[in-house]
Amino acid sequence: MDKFWSTGQIKALHSKASTRILTAKDSIILPLAEIAQSNSDIEAQLHRILTDESFQNAPQLSTLLSYLVSEALQGRAAELKAVTIARAVFRRDESFDAQNDTIVRVEAGRLRRRLADYYEGQGCNDPLIIDIPKGGYKPRFTDAADAHAPRLATPAAPPTAEAFDTRQSAWKVAA
Repeated sequence: MDKFWSTGQIKALHSKASTRILTAKDSIILPLAEIAQSNSDIEAQLHRILTDESFQNAPQLSTLLSYLVSEALQGRAAELKAVTIARAVFRRDESFDAQNDTIVRVEAGRLRRRLADYYEGQGCNDPLIIDIPKGGYKPRFTDAADAHAPRLATPAAPPTAEAFDTRQSAWKVAA
């Protein structure tokens, strides 16, 4: 990480309120509070979301969100796969095939959009953010104050000599 982050940048990441984790994989700064939120805070936030009109009018999305959060709080987030969700939430039987029946992916996408809309409107001042990152079904719990903090981006690596030569060749071919 030292080659990506200056000492000043790393010092700026530490505050009295929270400590942050840097991940080189996706250059995102994750607050430790995301991992250490209390169950009661998460359950209170879930209740705020589910009592919002947009979720009361969408019982299937409410059930999906409740299930995902509940499983994560019970330590079973690793088991949140399309097949288990389809059986538990959407009442699919043992013959469920995620390749042919896309209900879990479609509803997860709808849930992500509904959560984003909620936090842009009614939930803009909520203390905790619950979202479902793309690529999986494991909910992420983020302190709203940390979510709105400025994030440092990893500087782009300079092009290698090989990449430079490739661009020169492409230029010559195009000319």
